[in-house]
Amino acid sequence: MSLVRTVSAFVEFINSLFLWKHKLQTSSAFLIFVAVVLTFDLWVVFAFLLSVFMVQYFRNNVGATNQTSPYQVSSEDAVSSDDDEDHVIQDKKGLRQRLQDLYNICLTVQNNLDMVAGLGERVKKWSDLLSQLR
Repeated sequence: MSLVRTVSAFVEFINSLFLWKHKLQTSSAFLIFVAVVLTFDLWVVFAFLLSVFMVQYFRNNVGATNQTSPYQVSSEDAVSSDDDEDHVIQDKKGLRQRLQDLYNICLTVQNNLDMVAGLGERVKKWSDLLSQLR
């Protein structure tokens, strides 16, 4: 029932925009629409998806190293401080490895985007060639 009310409220809002019931609201919606239409490109969708994937990657892999509670005492803390120093060195290596993995992922994405751009240029060249033949 809530979905029906939400959809009906959205339809009423759109109808009020088309009927110019509130002139300031309608003109601002129109300006936003024009700005989005003029500035939107297909690459924006891919950039948005890439940013979503990168945020999820950082949340899952990079931010997951310190998930323990600060009040918990691990057995490593009770043994000695030498183990702590070894643990810090391993974390640094882990961070370096993660950054290297991230670099490799970015490089792969860049190479794939370059391949897609090359394909697009070839298609455009062929379409220009075919349009000249007509």
